[in-house]
Amino acid sequence: MKLKRLISAAMAAALGCTCILSAAAAGNYEGRPSYSKILNLKSGQTVTTNIYVKTETPKPTKIAGVQVNLVRDVNALDYSARVKGIPEDELSSELCPNFPGMLINLHPELNPDHSMFSLMLSPDNRFDFSSRTLFASVEFDVKKSGATNLNAYIVSYPEDSDGFPSMLQYAKIEQEILINGYKLGDVTEDNAVSIADAILVQKHIVGISTFDSLEETLADVDGNGSITIADAIAIQKNIVGLLNLL
Repeated sequence: MKLKRLISAAMAAALGCTCILSAAAAGNYEGRPSYSKILNLKSGQTVTTNIYVKTETPKPTKIAGVQVNLVRDVNALDYSARVKGIPEDELSSELCPNFPGMLINLHPELNPDHSMFSLMLSPDNRFDFSSRTLFASVEFDVKKSGATNLNAYIVSYPEDSDGFPSMLQYAKIEQEILINGYKLGDVTEDNAVSIADAILVQKHIVGISTFDSLEETLADVDGNGSITIADAIAIQKNIVGLLNLL
């Protein structure tokens, strides 16, 4: 009963707050659709970001091409040994299996913190992005513990029509983050984000359970460096569909 009262009080306090931080934020970067993830990581961990794109228009539209840039702190995140070991002519099939002909530039000379993924389809092969589609998947090793950010933004999104006008106003982008292969929020490490994860976070908050370093990272879904009831609520929102991705 005491545990239930402590958790209930913590939940009530958090629900009464008007601002609950999220691990992800959809917005725009220099006027372009973007999706930013704040993470609080431990050195030695592996981070994978799965980038998804989608089109939301009043009418069906075929897309002629997409370019997405992924920005990171090069002092905190380095490409994993697996990514570094992929031959350049095999990068697109390995990192973007849905688009094996994609142009990928992992080390631009002018912007070393940017990765570029560019897809231009032939006139007879436009693509329907009306459903959420995995665009690219990139893996990093964590070099430095602490807070860092991954920001993916759409650079271009042309329509299949004369002049290829920009469709940026209808473009949607999301990131799904995995730490050592597990989604944020999957504290139980059973490859599913469920109510069991929210309960375990609540138990940790009131001192009944302790976390190892990986569990701490997975539980800190808002990336603010501390595990609070806001993280448990974010997990619960994800379960019922109120929060799209952790």
